[in-house]
Amino acid sequence: MTFKTYEINVDLVHDTSTTYSNHFSQNDRNSAKLLVTITNKGAELDLSQAKSVRMSFKKPDGTRVFQNDCQPINAMKGKYQIVLKTQTLTSVGNVIAQIHIEEEDRIIDTQKFFFVVNDSLASDEAIESTNEFTIIQKAIEAGKKLEGVDINGIIAAGELAKGALPKSGGTMTGALNVNAPLFLKSKDGVKQYSFETDANGKLWFSDKNAPRDIFTVESDGTFRVAGLTNLLKNTGGTMTGDLQINSANKGFQVGNGTAQLIQSVDTLGRYYWYSSIGKTPLRYDIPNELLAFLSASSFSNTLTMAGANARLVIDEGGQSVTFDQPVAQTSARGLLYRENGVTLGGIGRIRSTTDAYNYIGWGANPWDMSSSLVVSDKALKYKGKDVAMRDKDDRATIPLTADAELITSYGVIADRRGNTVTLRAPIRRKVGSTNGHVFTLPPGMRPTMMLTQVVHASDGTPALMTIPSDSGQVLLQTITPAIMGKDYHIVLTYVAD
Repeated sequence: MTFKTYEINVDLVHDTSTTYSNHFSQNDRNSAKLLVTITNKGAELDLSQAKSVRMSFKKPDGTRVFQNDCQPINAMKGKYQIVLKTQTLTSVGNVIAQIHIEEEDRIIDTQKFFFVVNDSLASDEAIESTNEFTIIQKAIEAGKKLEGVDINGIIAAGELAKGALPKSGGTMTGALNVNAPLFLKSKDGVKQYSFETDANGKLWFSDKNAPRDIFTVESDGTFRVAGLTNLLKNTGGTMTGDLQINSANKGFQVGNGTAQLIQSVDTLGRYYWYSSIGKTPLRYDIPNELLAFLSASSFSNTLTMAGANARLVIDEGGQSVTFDQPVAQTSARGLLYRENGVTLGGIGRIRSTTDAYNYIGWGANPWDMSSSLVVSDKALKYKGKDVAMRDKDDRATIPLTADAELITSYGVIADRRGNTVTLRAPIRRKVGSTNGHVFTLPPGMRPTMMLTQVVHASDGTPALMTIPSDSGQVLLQTITPAIMGKDYHIVLTYVAD
């Protein structure tokens, strides 16, 4: 079969470049074909999901023609073909064309393009632009005898037409079978609608002036509303009134095809969520005004209690507030106190990869040791300094070595309170002793550094007293004269760790 064929590229956005070289004739019948490639900004366009691809034409005399028979050549590459109707070619001059693409609830128009219709010497000059048949063809219907035309068949068809309904209307007693689009016009002839079907059994009712579909019936029986309506569509919509569900455990289900959540009210008047994994993350007891989070294990965003009456109460049946902290990075967890959005203090625990302690502090970083009181199993500090810990408070009675002896019955006593130790030692070096070591301080009673002190006997004889911080071995040594047999009443106060 021979066609007069032109290939045209049409874009959704960019102007289509066409020339006056695309020419058809008035007398081209079922032989004028366009091969169109539809692009988007010059890029290949996949139209495999398009519901329909149609074409409209504005003829030089201002009349319009709509054709719904664009046939795909390769829809994935946007390639289609269309054979132009006789009515499209009735008017001589430039014909403006445009392609309309329908996808779900959207209609996309391409940029316009044009081609030229030349007059035909074989055609009657008075071709009517509103009919697809030329005057020559009408002459056949009128009974003008032309060679090769079955006039008897036309007459027989006329006899059959006698039983047709008049234009004014009537009653049909049989079925009306329509194998082509059915067009309807408003009384004023302005609005035009159509009922159409495709090869797959899809039916659509369209507004041809817009053009757009009003509703469709899919081949599987699905009814889809595409135009403006007061009904909710499966693509969404807005309700202006209440939707009431007054049946227990019936409600709304939302989801993404895999995960679903149901919202409903049970027989006890409790509103709840129920998930597709069999969990009830939330429930609100309407009669008792009680909100419960049942299976949700965490909040991933900020929970704000606003207003003068907002408060968090954990009653006698409640459990502790738990703060989990990571072990691979430094983190502070606890309570922060703010004024006008500024952090002024806090209570909590800070943990690094090497240490951890609890804090009570102030300022923007209440966990900072320089502005907080911190405590751990190893430290008790305030503003970075050690706080005296009374757990080491004690009194030690200290025995003497063989080179020393008591001069009273009181004995040698080390008394600790906080970080302060008071030492009392009424002693003498024995006559004939050669070792200055008189006694040893026990751990916890030893000074933070080595101490030396000149002490005097009752008769004024000086002696050098030395207290090491490590061994705690107290020495009483001669300066001059010899101190053996001299009485020393020693009282000394110092700081210990």
